[in-house]
Amino acid sequence: MDASISRHDSERPGRRAAQLRGWRKWGLIGALCFAAIALGAGVTQSSVFRMRSLEISGESHLSRSEVVRLSGLSPSTNVLWLDAGTVAERLRESPWVERADVQRFLPGTVHIHVVEREPIAVVRGDGGDVLVAGDGTMLGSAADVRDLPRIQPPPDVAVSSTPRPAVAGPARALVRMRPSLRSQVERVYLEEDGDMTFKLRSGVKVMYGGATDLARKADALAALLHWSDEESAHLTWIDVRAPSAPTAGLAAG
Repeated sequence: MDASISRHDSERPGRRAAQLRGWRKWGLIGALCFAAIALGAGVTQSSVFRMRSLEISGESHLSRSEVVRLSGLSPSTNVLWLDAGTVAERLRESPWVERADVQRFLPGTVHIHVVEREPIAVVRGDGGDVLVAGDGTMLGSAADVRDLPRIQPPPDVAVSSTPRPAVAGPARALVRMRPSLRSQVERVYLEEDGDMTFKLRSGVKVMYGGATDLARKADALAALLHWSDEESAHLTWIDVRAPSAPTAGLAAG
């Protein structure tokens, strides 16, 4: 019994020493991990990843400075932690920006490519003429209308600077036309029931109907105008409400 007790007592200090060495080992590992994390966090927040180059492409109406302002980027931006999706959302807040692609190139470069909407028509708004895009988005003041077609909503429909269904149908109809055909349109009259009547610069009246089968209607109108040019026929009106069977009226004499 005495020998057994004595042997047990003699083993206890060695076991405690081994436990102490284990605690020291894991403590050292933990300290090293913490130091690595702290060092990594410091590096990622350091000037190494600050934006040094901002490349912008695709802008036309918007200036580079306007794109920069909309993006919210600055020389202090951390490229590593930059959320490209958030920047793209900021850019799309401008009615001129249809799409935006934002890419990061570490350590310090950001590239922005914007796809702008194109003005397709003009409409009278609250404070004057407003440019309209092909999807009906109001782009802002029309300082230079550039002979764009004018959309005329019903008299009791007010048009503000925000997108309105009143201009969406005519805008979609115009954007379905080839540029050579669209350039012949002077005005689009929109009725309360959604039907449209086009007035061409030649004076020809075109009954277009609602905002359906727009591509086929554009093709039918182009075909009739081409025929009238080929035959030197003077048309007074065209009806493409049924694009598979368009009709037209000839001037007397």
